Amino acid sequence: MWLLVAALVAAGLLVFGVAVSYTSFSINSAQQFARAGYCSVPGNLSVDGTPLQPGTFLDLIVGEPEWNGHYAGAAPANFVQGAGVTCSPPPPGYVRDGFAGAENQVAAGIYPYYRPGP
Repeated sequence: MWLLVAALVAAGLLVFGVAVSYTSFSINSAQQFARAGYCSVPGNLSVDGTPLQPGTFLDLIVGEPEWNGHYAGAAPANFVQGAGVTCSPPPPGYVRDGFAGAENQVAAGIYPYYRPGP
């Protein structure tokens, strides 16, 4: 009986190995990592090394400013009620109210949320 079980397991592993070796797949790079809007700070550089103006909107991988020296210190963009994700400061009278989230069609916990004050 154990010989039969061992033979079935071996055959299953062989079939799995053959299937994996003949399978071809690719991952679309846009779907590989979550992305977010950041705002450049003094000292940030474009890919070609050109200095970026502070406040330039950057479409980066979440957390990229922590490991990519071109964007060191870049801050997450703001989410301003009525305007969306932006590097522009909130209008006068707007107050910070936590973070934008799914109700704003963005990933939670990334963008500071600003709304009209009380």
